[in-house]
Amino acid sequence: MTDPYYAVRVAGLPLMIIQASSAAEIKTNLRRILKKADDIQSIDRMPQSQVRAVFRDAIKSGEVPEAYSPQKHEWGTDDSTEYAKEVTPGERKGKKKIKEFREWRASLKEHEVQSADKKPEIYLDPRTGKRKVRMVPASRKVVDKDAEEKYE
Repeated sequence: MTDPYYAVRVAGLPLMIIQASSAAEIKTNLRRILKKADDIQSIDRMPQSQVRAVFRDAIKSGEVPEAYSPQKHEWGTDDSTEYAKEVTPGERKGKKKIKEFREWRASLKEHEVQSADKKPEIYLDPRTGKRKVRMVPASRKVVDKDAEEKYE
């Protein structure tokens, strides 16, 4: 015989349907996970017919998200990035951030950037007339990997 289903309501989360041997088991597991045990609003037993009806209604209304498929969402592809942004709350859809970054990077291409690096420079000491070495700041061009510019 399979374990019964329970409808679990937790503050700030949608309705969860959990299969467990008892309500006490669910409650102890949730208390380990949650910071506040008071967030557990209710744990009610749910017949299997009602569970099927809830899932059927969710599928009809389109609330059930698309299941993850490694073939469709292979790591590092544009599809996987879009899928991750859809699943992650608070992420903007589309490529607006990437477009803004590329425009900013293009505006820097024409300018030289002062870096923390220093390079040696040989000079003549005006008092003694000897050749000496001093470290001066090195200016670098912004590196664009697409255009394959190199450091000066």
